[in-house]
Amino acid sequence: MGQQPEQDGVWTFTDTEPSGTAVSYEAWASETGDFAGEEIWLGVLEDADAITIKNRWYKVRARLSANAALSSTPTVDEITATFADG
Repeated sequence: MGQQPEQDGVWTFTDTEPSGTAVSYEAWASETGDFAGEEIWLGVLEDADAITIKNRWYKVRARLSANAALSSTPTVDEITATFADG
């Protein structure tokens, strides 16, 4: 990112979820990038959620759940944090 954003942003998640599968996202924000206890948990996120905690670094975890038969899994295509800073 290069710098700390000044304005709120938005999360965008692009994924493919075949029948019976699921993807969930959670994120953390950090001012140092260490993610060694100083980070802020942003919670479980949905597509188009606002980013109101403005730090320089973000970490996102995607949890993928296969269908009951374990024959199909979801895919994560893209995770984007967009800020309107100009």
